[in-house]
Amino acid sequence: MSKRFLVAIGLGMLVACGGGGGTTGANPPPPPPPPLATPPGDVGFTIVDNAFVDPDGNRNQQAKITMTAGQMAGWIHDGANIHTVTFTTVPSGAMTNDSGNLRNGDTFLQTLATPGTYTFHCSIHPDIMKGVTIIVN
Repeated sequence: MSKRFLVAIGLGMLVACGGGGGTTGANPPPPPPPPLATPPGDVGFTIVDNAFVDPDGNRNQQAKITMTAGQMAGWIHDGANIHTVTFTTVPSGAMTNDSGNLRNGDTFLQTLATPGTYTFHCSIHPDIMKGVTIIVN
């Protein structure tokens, strides 16, 4: 056998075995999760699977926003499960609408004109997604 032939075989084996690099065999860490979608309106919530998330990252009963009377609250659905925005308490004289079923990519907007405390839940998942608060000044 010629020297060239042996060198060619050796290089082929080196490439096939992945030799020559400094790999340790460890997998790189997974990428971070994508950022939550930005809710529409003046201030709002992102809806992910089984959670309403406020701008600070608080979820469900800990989620809360404060806004000025006349501003628009917004919700954007950024998950797989169907959810609703259903108001459970509103200040006396306040008008609200129920969102109906929201799916991924859907939004819901509600102008809150009456000062006071508003709470809402998901009517599909009322045991998990409940007690979310909006304070209107």
